[in-house]
Amino acid sequence: MMLVASLVVGGPCIDIPCDPAMREQATDLGFARWLEDHAAGAAATVTFELGISLSKKVELSVHSAQTYRSRFGQQQSDFAWAHYRGGQIHINGGLPIQNSFNGLLVHEMVHAVLDYQDSAGRLPRWLNEGLAENFEAVSQGIPEIDQVQRIFLKDALRQNEVPKLSALGRPSDATQYLVSHAAIRFAFDSIGKQRVLDAVAATLKGGDFDAEWSKATGQSLADFDRSF
Repeated sequence: MMLVASLVVGGPCIDIPCDPAMREQATDLGFARWLEDHAAGAAATVTFELGISLSKKVELSVHSAQTYRSRFGQQQSDFAWAHYRGGQIHINGGLPIQNSFNGLLVHEMVHAVLDYQDSAGRLPRWLNEGLAENFEAVSQGIPEIDQVQRIFLKDALRQNEVPKLSALGRPSDATQYLVSHAAIRFAFDSIGKQRVLDAVAATLKGGDFDAEWSKATGQSLADFDRSF
């Protein structure tokens, strides 16, 4: 049963189904309208920033605490407000909504938009996560890697805890997420945002990422990895 039938944002539909255990609570709190508004804002922000138009529906599924825990595990349930998986952004209705949820919704929308043609797997995981981290931060008014993050990275470098981008799979801890974010900021600053996004767009259309990166940026991915 649909809590919100559909939401059209610049072309794509965003469907918001709701776990039966959440339906009464969501209705009472006006959660459906709140989520609808914020999903629209996140989709508009992300499609504008990436320069990608969605061609298929993005679904946001709202789960009760029990359902979220049973599907995604205790640790995910305790700490995650939302995550993207299998073509859906899954919302954890068991955690209180805080201001940072808006940024997280942008983060997960980046993953959804990059995967709009089941194509996100063409991109390196550091790039996918780095873009999501970057636009999440930008949406919260934090356009740069801050001083605390720089100190954290320097400490990690001294302890040899910063992997090369070529060796970085799916980020699994705070250091690796920060490395992915920092790599995107470095790429935008040293190469240019539009060139980086041109490589992303060409890859999502079927190109080889290494080749498209070299064509768009004028340097090989290996050279970028070494300079970063």
